[in-house]
Amino acid sequence: MCALLVDYCLRFLGGSSISPLGSLAQVMVAIMDLFGSKPKWMAGWPKQFATFCGVMFTAGATLFFLLQRYNYGDQLVIVGLSITCVLLFAQLLEWSIGFCLGCFFFGLMIQFGLVPKTVYNIFTAIVPEVRILWKTLSLSESGCPRLLPHLAALTGRILLQFWQ
Repeated sequence: MCALLVDYCLRFLGGSSISPLGSLAQVMVAIMDLFGSKPKWMAGWPKQFATFCGVMFTAGATLFFLLQRYNYGDQLVIVGLSITCVLLFAQLLEWSIGFCLGCFFFGLMIQFGLVPKTVYNIFTAIVPEVRILWKTLSLSESGCPRLLPHLAALTGRILLQFWQ
C-alpha cells in the first residue's frame, strides 16, 4: 500500500510520466496506437483531482493499516480494507467502462460553484495542438513510433502555457 501511495504522490506532483504506473500506462497507449487505437483526450484538471482523491484514499488506507500493525486496534484493518475497496471500485470503473469517478465529482464541484468554470480555458487552447502532434508524430512511414523524441518539446510547451 505504501508503494501505491508513493506512486499516487509522484503522479499528483509530477504528472503521469514520473509515476511508474503512469509510465507503464503511457507505454501501453503507445503499443495500442500501433494497433490503431487512439487515445481519449481529457482535460487535465478533473484527472488531477481524481489523482488527488487517489492520494487521499491511499493515504487513509495506509494510515489505518499501519495503525493496526502497531496494535492501535484490530478493527482498523477493516476500515483500511474498506477504503481500499472504494479505491479499487473507482479504478475498476475507470478501467472497465471509462467512467472516472473523481472526474464526475469534479464536474459536480463546478456545477455547485466550488470550482470556477474558467478552469477549462487552458485545456481548450492546447488540446487541438496535442491531437495534431499525436497524429503526425506517433508513427513514421515505416510504422515505427517516433513520438518519443518530440515528447520533451511538447511537455515543455504545455508547461509554459500553464505557468504564463
